[in-house]
Amino acid sequence: MGVGKEDGMLRFSNVSENCLNHVLTAEEKVNTPCIEIPTTTLNNAFKDQTPSIMKIDIEGFEWFALQGADKLLHSSTLHAIILEFNEHAKRYGITSDMMEKKLLEFGFRPYAYSPEKRTLCKTTFNTNGNTLWVRHEDIVREAVTSSPVFSVYGHCL
Repeated sequence: MGVGKEDGMLRFSNVSENCLNHVLTAEEKVNTPCIEIPTTTLNNAFKDQTPSIMKIDIEGFEWFALQGADKLLHSSTLHAIILEFNEHAKRYGITSDMMEKKLLEFGFRPYAYSPEKRTLCKTTFNTNGNTLWVRHEDIVREAVTSSPVFSVYGHCL
């Protein structure tokens, strides 16, 4: 199941089962090996629940996922979004300015998080990677500072 701005079907590239497969543009649909998958909106996918944090990384199609998420983005229980943005969005005509404006309109601001120090600090939109977008700084700060310590490859976080 994929997500987009509406329920329907989308054609995804199907090239060598790698992580860079993506929704095909009209130009790519002609000669690119593909599969069709059903899609829904994030609003519909989460109609009976609201996450407190989301990670969105769909190879440049993030804008369209957010287009189908207005109710979710308005929800007071959604505190943060980790969103990847990079040059892949260009294939759909999406710019970093469009994405930043959309998230700012819903009250989200870009932050950096240091897992080693368990700190949040305001930053700028990372237009070539992941950005943590926080709406409720106090709630997110409390969560990152009070969570139990755990170990990843011998590093306590």
